[in-house]
Amino acid sequence: MRFRILPAAAAATSALLLISGCAVADGSSPIAKKDVPEPTVEVTADAPGKKLALKVTDGSFEDVRLVDNDAEGALVDLGELKGDSAEPTDKATDGAASESESPAESPTPSAESADASGEPSESAGAEDDSDAQKTEWESSYLLAGNSTYTWTTSAIDANGEEHTLTGTVDTDKLKRADINARTVISDNQKVGVGAPIIVNFGSIVPEKFRATVESRLGLTFKDSDGKDRDVEGSWAWLPDVDGLSRIHYRPREYWPEHTDVDLRMNLKDVPMGDNQKGAKDVELKFTVDRNQVVEGNTKTHRMVVKRGGKTKWDFPASFGRSGARTETHNGTHIVMSKHDYYVMRSQQWDYETPTRHAVRIHNNGEFIHGAPWSVGSQGSANVSHGCVNLAPGSAQKYFNSALYGDPVEIKGSSVSLSPSSGDVADWTYKWDDWTALAAIPADQREAAEEAMKESATSDSQSADETDSPDEEASAPSESAGEESTD
Repeated sequence: MRFRILPAAAAATSALLLISGCAVADGSSPIAKKDVPEPTVEVTADAPGKKLALKVTDGSFEDVRLVDNDAEGALVDLGELKGDSAEPTDKATDGAASESESPAESPTPSAESADASGEPSESAGAEDDSDAQKTEWESSYLLAGNSTYTWTTSAIDANGEEHTLTGTVDTDKLKRADINARTVISDNQKVGVGAPIIVNFGSIVPEKFRATVESRLGLTFKDSDGKDRDVEGSWAWLPDVDGLSRIHYRPREYWPEHTDVDLRMNLKDVPMGDNQKGAKDVELKFTVDRNQVVEGNTKTHRMVVKRGGKTKWDFPASFGRSGARTETHNGTHIVMSKHDYYVMRSQQWDYETPTRHAVRIHNNGEFIHGAPWSVGSQGSANVSHGCVNLAPGSAQKYFNSALYGDPVEIKGSSVSLSPSSGDVADWTYKWDDWTALAAIPADQREAAEEAMKESATSDSQSADETDSPDEEASAPSESAGEESTD
């Protein structure tokens, strides 16, 4: 290569052209990004039964997600980011003052930092930490014992560049007494469209542990073809009964018929109290069967059984006679149990009456059952002590068709069911009142479920990219008679 020395004037002109060619369109000069260290994350707390805590150095958290690798279906833990009020000491931005610039030479605040009145805006206030670096993070839920967690975070360095960091945490065994959790629905059971999922615990679960327990109850829904089905529903912690805690799940409306439900209770070694933990994981699979709803009207004295919205039977019936203590209650009951033979007993009314084909619809003593003694009144008058009386043949037909969780809607009475009417009164709650009984706020659950969907979509796309052949690699070689050996 040959070099040519330019005259001084030509060299100067070339230098000016070179400088001019590098100028930014708006007249400012480009500023190279500083060489800054990459963010690093330290685990500052990881004891089982406590919350996980992380701290980032040389950066700030943008997003953190925590997953228990062995808890399938449990909510991803988005936790809480905490701000650091200290300003970053080494953050470079385009057009920023140089390191040697003194405070006195710094530009005055722009008009954007004040509102129309001339006063500083709230966003510019000293107490606002919206611009503070988020350098600490704490999980929302307590750590289970003997588990492996994976945390993933997006951290921003001083140049504003994003870094994805991840790590694992292995927790020690949690040394506490075991308590069990049991469901009312049995595995592989077929239920009606109003069936709540009821989980009863073998002890009191204190409030501060309930969000952790609730976060580990994973539900999936599929239609009869095995495709995912969206169901809007919510967990609710109902009042403790006989010194035991319970949590129920119900959809906002009745279940879609022919829905397969899979509940995974990832409760083994999960803290449920200062001195207790979950004894084991439990999986429950059941099917919501056909849509059968009873409509009973105490004024028309009819009990109509509808299947898929169409009338299957229209029976004459007799309901509870007039009086606050004897009328059949308005509201949505559900089938709770069936008894081919059942003896109705009442200390208040001093009777003991054997019945056939008795279907309990509430645990306040209301049944649908055969009553041959009131056939003459059925369809025209209400004469019972609160039960729905049917003719023997009608009672048998209904009995054979009924499933746990079938709704029984009663109207026309002067008294109504309420949450205090019995232990299973899930459909007496208005939806907002029901969701308010969850330990995890609705917006927090929604954000976590959205993050889980994003993760599932990302994993699916990654799997597709891995499984599909690379187009370039699979294309025939342009060299005749040669095959790729890649």
